[in-house]
Amino acid sequence: MKLIFLLFAIVACLTGCQHFERMGMEPQERLLVGVWDEEFGVFGRAVSTFRADGSYYGEAYSSANSAAAPVTFEGTWEIREDVLSYTIHKCSDPDYPDIGGTTRDKITKLEEAIFEYESLDHGYTSRMLRQSDL
Repeated sequence: MKLIFLLFAIVACLTGCQHFERMGMEPQERLLVGVWDEEFGVFGRAVSTFRADGSYYGEAYSSANSAAAPVTFEGTWEIREDVLSYTIHKCSDPDYPDIGGTTRDKITKLEEAIFEYESLDHGYTSRMLRQSDL
């Protein structure tokens, strides 16, 4: 019996401790954790990483200057009553005006591969596609 428990514990650790951290999360939060790709048409695209610990990392790529390095963002996120809020704490663009500001998006669809939302702050709708899990 001890051998079976030991084998189970080893397998559990090999699957990643982050899985256990996610177990205490709400279903929407578990679905959001991962790396998401978002297209903005002629304006460019963004890649957003939502981590299980509530931290956020984003990269924004400009279509106007494809050779330019992406603008990067770091912050925190949370979901309450179908609203994703994320606060930017750091940005690689020194002229970014909203450090410390919180963006709010109403979640309209959140599934394993698709995340759709309506920006409550700016009035547009958008769709992200999952690139990978974490």
